[in-house]
Amino acid sequence: MRTSFHYMFVMAGLLIGLSASAQEIKEEIDLLKAPASPASNLVGIAVDEVEHPTDVTSLMVSIRQATGDFGALPANYAVDFAPVWLFPGNGKLTSMSALLEPHEKNRWGKDVLQGLVVSTAFANLNGDLEGNTKAGFGMKLPLLKAPATAGTLVALRSLKGILAKDVGATVAEIAATEANDVDFQTYNAKANDATLSAAEQKKFRALREAQKRFILERLATSKHAAIEAEVEAAAKALKVERKGPFIDMAGGVAVDFLERDFNQGELSKGGLWFTGGSTAPRFDAVILTRWLVEKQLPGPSDSLATGEDVNDLDIGGSLLVRSKNERFTLSVEGIIRFQQLDEENTDTWRLVCNSSYNLGNNNLLTFSFGRNYDSVTTQSGNLVAALNLLLGLGKGPK
Repeated sequence: MRTSFHYMFVMAGLLIGLSASAQEIKEEIDLLKAPASPASNLVGIAVDEVEHPTDVTSLMVSIRQATGDFGALPANYAVDFAPVWLFPGNGKLTSMSALLEPHEKNRWGKDVLQGLVVSTAFANLNGDLEGNTKAGFGMKLPLLKAPATAGTLVALRSLKGILAKDVGATVAEIAATEANDVDFQTYNAKANDATLSAAEQKKFRALREAQKRFILERLATSKHAAIEAEVEAAAKALKVERKGPFIDMAGGVAVDFLERDFNQGELSKGGLWFTGGSTAPRFDAVILTRWLVEKQLPGPSDSLATGEDVNDLDIGGSLLVRSKNERFTLSVEGIIRFQQLDEENTDTWRLVCNSSYNLGNNNLLTFSFGRNYDSVTTQSGNLVAALNLLLGLGKGPK
């Protein structure tokens, strides 16, 4: 009876832990990947605050609002844009065919140009609204873009087919509409009425042709609306997925303008990221390099404390393997950090193994084990908590 009570108590504790499914050892590899917005990353603006205009008009509106009708430099503002999509020109790189062709014919140049993103950001230093500004500039581009999956290509071709539909009416549709149009039938009968004068017949022939043009326009409008509805439904259902090898590169710099003296800007931070790897149904592999340099500049007053100069080079990778039913996952990540703080080398490394099993109903059984940068070895996960609880309850009285 006592054993049963202990067992029930352990299971209750285990289920509580599973619902929380928290891990103390968190994966860091995602934090070191090439950022989506290099400039905002360097100046410290959240990714969800970055604006992404898709045409010149929306870009100018965004800049105008951020600068107060171009009267001042923006504060805490970030914008990323893709030049090819902002300035499409003749549309050769933004057409549906251009989106499909690179994945089928491996046209590297088109992939790079289509994926090139220019990034800019402005932020107030230390929350100071008076005049200390950090400006970031960067770019991101795919050196090798993973090919779209077969399902994505089918969906894109279907969308392309919808867009290529002819809005013009067929002969049968025109004839059927004319037969049911009272005005057209009236004008047609009058135009062929031999009892009328030639001038009256001519007048009704002109009215008949005008009514026919109106019928054609009405049919085209109706078809256009139907095609628009098809396009909207297909676009909503479209989910772009890529599987295979990829390489992304990103880089940027940040310049500090203390007291907004824009004649004496100081380069304070720079970063360069290379992220490569491959994605597949059963595994994801990532290899990365990140070089980050940060120079602490003297502040305009004693209130701005100076920190340490940082020169970090991170080299690492991760491998995630999942079961066929995707309920079990196992990942390993390792990072070597060549670090220099104020000309003192403090090289270190990190190695972490994470595993999880999905029991259903959003309950995960997790286990983590690894060594962090501070040389401390840690194990965590709700599996560890449950085992500790079980072992503790199993001990006899002293």
